Amino acid sequence: MKNIYSGLKFIFFSRGLSKGLKRLRFVGKRFGFMPRKQIGYINYYASLLKQHAAKATFFIPAKLLERHIKDIKRVEGGTIEWGIHGYVHTDLSKLSQEEQKEQIIKAVDIFDKYGVGFWGFRAPYLRINAYTVKALAQLKRFSYVSTNTVLWDEIYGADRAYFKWITDFYNPLLHSHASSPPETANAITQIAVSLPDDDVLVDRERMDREPLLALWENMLRFCHEKDEVFVLQLHPERIVELGGVLVELIKSARALNPPVWIATLGEVARCLQSDASDARKWPRPYRGVFCITGDIDCITIGDFIIRLREW
Repeated sequence: MKNIYSGLKFIFFSRGLSKGLKRLRFVGKRFGFMPRKQIGYINYYASLLKQHAAKATFFIPAKLLERHIKDIKRVEGGTIEWGIHGYVHTDLSKLSQEEQKEQIIKAVDIFDKYGVGFWGFRAPYLRINAYTVKALAQLKRFSYVSTNTVLWDEIYGADRAYFKWITDFYNPLLHSHASSPPETANAITQIAVSLPDDDVLVDRERMDREPLLALWENMLRFCHEKDEVFVLQLHPERIVELGGVLVELIKSARALNPPVWIATLGEVARCLQSDASDARKWPRPYRGVFCITGDIDCITIGDFIIRLREW
């Protein structure tokens, strides 16, 4: 009961009461009691990527993977690179190094048990503390972590409705002050997630498709001009709403001259960790990198209830 209370408290703390209640309504709209609806979204996402010769990195909690392993194994192969999204979907920033290490070991064991390969890690809620990367490095199983955030404030500035919420909740670097290039330490590359993401723009701002596309295309152009990495966060639960936006971004990345490299996070980490003398540069002829990512936090309505209990 204590875990359920803590989970509900976090949901309403992170969103506010009215937004928390609205989130619960979205759950009923986007998720079913059976996996079919959400697995359909995941497969649709994968099919869009395949149609446009692109790949994405999806992160999933290990216990959720285990619960739905048969369906996950049927997801279109060749388009999705899997990453670990914790053992369960909880706020790691509240845990000690040993507690985090224990959870990460259990997550790795489940991925290994079912033969699901992984290269990297993303913490639930994009929230970690000083111990997280140390715990990951000790295991020597991860080539990257994609949890730190950078807010592209030149495009989504302080005048926007959720600017303060983003800075309070995620504590991101501001792009205008530091572009947050990937950095490698202890054999782990940190690749920051770009904000604002789909959660902010769709569920919070209720932004229409055209202005949302324009905002992300501006981030893509900045990425190209400065030879940076744009890590898009687009959850599978919103792919029906934003599938057209994703396709336009893929086309825009390829239309730039030179084109932007559309790569998985694992590919970026391997490139930066290579022995090549010019390892900071992307493969020719690319300038800048566009990484498509999505977190699978739940698959059924029942998973939300279990998630609260596991908190």
